[in-house]
Amino acid sequence: MSDELLSKDCDASVVRDLAAGLSEINNAADGSKPFVIVPDKYRIHDLEDTLAQPLAIRATPSFSTLDGLIGYVETYKGNNTAIFIDMNTGSVVAILDYHGKPGDAPASATAKETRKAASPASWCRHRAHHTPKHTVEWQRWTGKNDQWLDQRSFAEFIENNVADITKPSGAQMLEIASTLEAKTAVEFKSGVRLDNGSSRLTFASDTVAKAGDKGTLDIPQQFELAIEPFIGGEAYPLVARFRYKIEEGKLKLRYQLINPHKVIEAAVAKIIEKVGTGTAVKPFIGQP
Repeated sequence: MSDELLSKDCDASVVRDLAAGLSEINNAADGSKPFVIVPDKYRIHDLEDTLAQPLAIRATPSFSTLDGLIGYVETYKGNNTAIFIDMNTGSVVAILDYHGKPGDAPASATAKETRKAASPASWCRHRAHHTPKHTVEWQRWTGKNDQWLDQRSFAEFIENNVADITKPSGAQMLEIASTLEAKTAVEFKSGVRLDNGSSRLTFASDTVAKAGDKGTLDIPQQFELAIEPFIGGEAYPLVARFRYKIEEGKLKLRYQLINPHKVIEAAVAKIIEKVGTGTAVKPFIGQP
């Protein structure tokens, strides 16, 4: 075909340059992607998809359970696998093709090989994720924490979550919430009472309360729970203060969870331990 004919659609020199550049498929010395070189101002074409299989795994699976992530890491982990765990949320990120450790070059290595070994790098494209989700029970108790409720609403809440109460018994707490009565007498004095949340300045409301059909139940200042903060995790003890007050002639009740963040810390510590034991990879505490 003559240059005159080629010029009808494109410049003949362009065709010749392309033909010269496409004459050979190249492979890098380190076994990376095959490529072809074309003249300046033209694109380099990646030909990895012409191979029998990819050169590296590119995958980011997400697992609903911690055991699922651990099993995946056990199957695909290598010498450069790294795991990161967020101490605040318990989320786990496993990078199976993480950067290699420095200083792996042999004594006979060339200067170029030494530099490469001193700062080995990988694409970090093969990852596995797991973010623990809070249980319904944890969301219920933290959702109503430190909120004043009327007696009926509080009793209904206790009834719906009675299985989480360990001390006093859930049945006893329900009876207390259902039958609690309180009367207030005003007297002039100063001081503070913490058991019912009332405060006194120059005068105070002195609350007398009883529970049970005959007023025979003791009203606890606090009660104890056992809750799983994360789905599939362990249950941990959690203490709540029990408070009540008279407001505009009506009884109000609430509970205050004591240091719920400590429960999260204990649950995340258990995740760290389980991941380290299950994968034989010591996790980093933080985010990648």
